[in-house]
Amino acid sequence: MASSSPFAPQYVHGIYIPSALLIVGTAIVKSEWLVYAVALAAILGGWKVYNNRKISENLQVQKSPRLTLHSPAQSPQTK
Repeated sequence: MASSSPFAPQYVHGIYIPSALLIVGTAIVKSEWLVYAVALAAILGGWKVYNNRKISENLQVQKSPRLTLHSPAQSPQTK
């Protein structure tokens, strides 16, 4: 199950570090595009958070217990 903390490892490694690299790299190469890099990092980070939340909801649904009921005629016979 995914942690909801904003400092959880999946957020640090999947959102914060790539966003920081994008922003710092843009500042080094062409500082005029810094505003666009920040906007792009925010959009991509939001998309990643949304997809992670959607996947974790699907996993919770799949983890629900499934009970199968067999009538005595369908159960395997033991000797």
